[in-house]
Amino acid sequence: MTVRIPLHRLCVSAALLAALPAFAAATSLDPVLQAFHKLGQSRSHTDTTITDEKGKVTQTSADFDTLDRIHTKTDHGEFIILPEGSWMKMGGNWNQPPIDLHAMVKAFMPMGEDVIRSAKNVTDDGATTYNGQPAHAYSYDSDTTVMGAHVTGHSKVYIGATGLVLGSESDSVAMGRKSHVVQNVRYDDAIRVKAPM
Repeated sequence: MTVRIPLHRLCVSAALLAALPAFAAATSLDPVLQAFHKLGQSRSHTDTTITDEKGKVTQTSADFDTLDRIHTKTDHGEFIILPEGSWMKMGGNWNQPPIDLHAMVKAFMPMGEDVIRSAKNVTDDGATTYNGQPAHAYSYDSDTTVMGAHVTGHSKVYIGATGLVLGSESDSVAMGRKSHVVQNVRYDDAIRVKAPM
């Protein structure tokens, strides 16, 4: 079976990967690596806004009960992705897709590592604020391939006083199309992601 991935999904995937941290080479950026490691093990909620070059805005929100248990809502539908199964709701009812979404998400993890390894022009932008909170900012350029498409980007990541990621902003180009991504993160230990009833 061939699974076709629409261009807008490729652009969304590329933009989200461009927003991943990319700081493997610099010792002074260890706090950023630690912050993203904590994020991956935390229960958190993210709101992501993607604006393409034509001004079209796509909203995505996700609850992470760690990286293995994800509940995502987009403009087009809703997804619950767990090790024991995946469900999607496009309209009214929950259905199980014919593909393993959990495996697809896991497959993106090494791509994120590739983005980290490809970081260039890494800078420590120093103390700032993000959404009214004290933060430390780092920025970098990335150049990688996502699902066969060449993707370049510039990202800035904001780390809070507690050492956790507060959010990020990135500009990327995939298949000749530009996008701007803003991602905000909030931590909530009460988040639990379960299969739909």
